Amino acid sequence: MSTQSGITTNPELIEAFKQYITNGDRALYIKIENEQLIPSNVIKGTSSLDSDFDLISNELNEYDCSFIIIKNDEVTDKHIFINYVPDNSQVKQKMLYASTKNTLLRELGTEFFSPILFINELEEISSKGWDAIKKHEASENPLSAEEESLQVVKNMELLSIGSSRAKPQLVTDSSRSLGMNLDVSLIQDLKNTTSNELVTLIIGEDEKIIIYKKSSISEPQELTQGKLLNTQPNFNIVKFGDNLYFIYTCPSGSKVRERMVYASSKLGLLTNLKSNGFEFKKVIEVGDADEIELSEFDDSQTTEVATPTPAANGLRFSKPKGPRRR
Repeated sequence: MSTQSGITTNPELIEAFKQYITNGDRALYIKIENEQLIPSNVIKGTSSLDSDFDLISNELNEYDCSFIIIKNDEVTDKHIFINYVPDNSQVKQKMLYASTKNTLLRELGTEFFSPILFINELEEISSKGWDAIKKHEASENPLSAEEESLQVVKNMELLSIGSSRAKPQLVTDSSRSLGMNLDVSLIQDLKNTTSNELVTLIIGEDEKIIIYKKSSISEPQELTQGKLLNTQPNFNIVKFGDNLYFIYTCPSGSKVRERMVYASSKLGLLTNLKSNGFEFKKVIEVGDADEIELSEFDDSQTTEVATPTPAANGLRFSKPKGPRRR
């Protein structure tokens, strides 16, 4: 199986994964080399997961991406899957690993993995980081069997709506609601968002929403000071305290096609996120990041509960900057 980027799963990887499961080793590293997913290293480990995190992190650095599969002693027959994409890695490498993750999971079998994590800071791959992840997941209220069934029905309805919707006349293939293509693993990654964390989402080569990067953020002012992606349109989820904010930016100089694709995908993405339990205090739309009004993050303001209508796709500006962009 391959992605639209041409990445394929090497048969050697399938055999290495089977051997890894059979042997009960601690960790398996997977790399992308020569447009193929290949096994790069195995750590046999000890009887203690906490102790083995030091061994696991020693094989990584702050510049190279990697997929890491870790045996989880606390859950039978389940392994931790980590998509490690450090901030200092090359942009091309980031996008390659982000867009290939789902292919790898499907090829190996998603039933083997829980949780599925996106990590971009090496220090998070540690016993301390693992404890924080477990604490965060335990704080979420699990759905009952009845609620899970209802959620599946809702998701199927959304997919049906997305697939039956007529294609727009202006741009074939590009303007349909790409927000419907949300994988379960992506939803899980987003639900792991912690306070003072910024998650940037982009539309990948296979027209699916993918995580471009995660970064820490201490205060809203940083959003206007280069924290947001400024080379193309993007969606962002940021958490301050207990409040989630959704930010859509369309920077100056963005390609016309990109503008149309992202603008037409925003509503579908928001609808899908809200159907999966995400509640945003504010939904913010701007052109360039420096147009964000910091007053939007004032806790004293009324919480925004309504999803923007399709007619709200126009960008809002906080101060005059000459003629509006067309």
